Amino acid sequence: MICSLFFRAVYVACAIFAAHAARAEEAGPSASVATSTRAGAVRPKVPTTETILHYFQGSAANDGATPYVAGLIAADDGSLYGATAQGGVWGGCAGMGCGAVFKLTPPASGVGPWTETILYQFPQAPGGCKGAYPGEIVTDRSGAIYGIAEGGGQIPCSVVYKLAPPQAGQAQWSMTVLAAWTDTIYGQDYPLYLALGPDGALYGVAQNGGSHGYGMIYKVTPNAHGSIDCSSPAGSSSRRCGVTVLYNFTGGADGGSPAGGLVFDASGAIYGSTTLGGAVNCGLGAAQGCGAVFRLTPPPPPTNCGVCAPAQWVLTSIYGFQGGLANDGAGPQGDLIIDSSGALYGVTANGGPANQGTVFRLTPPAAGQTQWSEAILYSFPVTQTHTAPYGSRPFGRLVFDASGNLYGTTVGGGRWGMGVAYMLSPPQQGPAQWNETVLHSFNSTGGQDGSTPLGFAIGKSGALYGMTMQGGSYGWGEVFSLN
Repeated sequence: MICSLFFRAVYVACAIFAAHAARAEEAGPSASVATSTRAGAVRPKVPTTETILHYFQGSAANDGATPYVAGLIAADDGSLYGATAQGGVWGGCAGMGCGAVFKLTPPASGVGPWTETILYQFPQAPGGCKGAYPGEIVTDRSGAIYGIAEGGGQIPCSVVYKLAPPQAGQAQWSMTVLAAWTDTIYGQDYPLYLALGPDGALYGVAQNGGSHGYGMIYKVTPNAHGSIDCSSPAGSSSRRCGVTVLYNFTGGADGGSPAGGLVFDASGAIYGSTTLGGAVNCGLGAAQGCGAVFRLTPPPPPTNCGVCAPAQWVLTSIYGFQGGLANDGAGPQGDLIIDSSGALYGVTANGGPANQGTVFRLTPPAAGQTQWSEAILYSFPVTQTHTAPYGSRPFGRLVFDASGNLYGTTVGGGRWGMGVAYMLSPPQQGPAQWNETVLHSFNSTGGQDGSTPLGFAIGKSGALYGMTMQGGSYGWGEVFSLN
């Protein structure tokens, strides 16, 4: 299931996983750090050191396993928070565990091992709607954690949940189901991404389901459902509890199958991307289009309508990807990020001249204009050798540093074909593509490193933190840092 979930999102065949597993069984060198740039790039080598902070051990050790899609959160105190799709309580969810939410605390002295604390383990409990296979998590200023989870319980359902920190004198985090839905018409399939809006509400996407089967955007207002317990059989019997659908994708010009997190601009408008829809017949044989970036705006306030009908949110497709024949990206994946000017940055798993994926920027329209302008900052090349380990199939969240460099990961390519961590630095002048520096090539052979990295979070010190979906000493993935 996890394989189908993840590679449904990133357009990469599950055969890659099988190849990774086969490599892990072979004897070979452990992973090493690579610092190389595209040929012709004027860029000094960047010294980087990978440090393994935690190897996931799986449900046999009551630990998490197989993080997918969900990235890390780097807290101000230096702690890291994340979720894994498997692991946790032993024996649940076909024996693989139904997932867990965890915290990693750095050593007080700054030197030594990090300490993992499991904050919550998803049970395969009878009755009600408890959730399983957690996806993306977010935090608020009080320290509470919010997340999305699919499936689980006697009633197959999806849930949006809240984990509240322990009260004084207690040790356990408390879990509350804020919203639940039990039918694919409400987007049960693949509800992986969640964002905390400026209004305090939670906004998320589901890749499938909805009125047209191409996914939806929804809103959850904490405690809006009053005294109803959305996790109980009674609370979830109506198929939908505590969730408001804002938009149903049609798979046409508006896009389809959203596969990334949402971001907000200063006005409260919501931005995201879809893997399908947009520009139809884009040149890669995808009749459903190469994906789109959209803008969703709140409904205008009602005026002079007496008893007003519910107002509709308005979705605008601001860009449709054209695919490789146009040297454009295809299949955007992972969270968009937004800068202070309102420009959007993201990655596509496919497209570009070599069809290995791209990193793009969308700039808002100039005054008096309506069209957003796209720039391909970097196209990943097809060459993947020990002397040119540039990576392929970018996936996961990008992050900026204080100097304007972008950092990200790929799930393919690199010296061992298991993905890379990379930095993109702006060109010194002109509209040239950004320069890529490979910071690390992942190599899970021998169990000392992970494979299939899932993007970055950046700490206050400037260190990069990430997770891998596979590899490590136990084969269940790892948490790492690059300094």
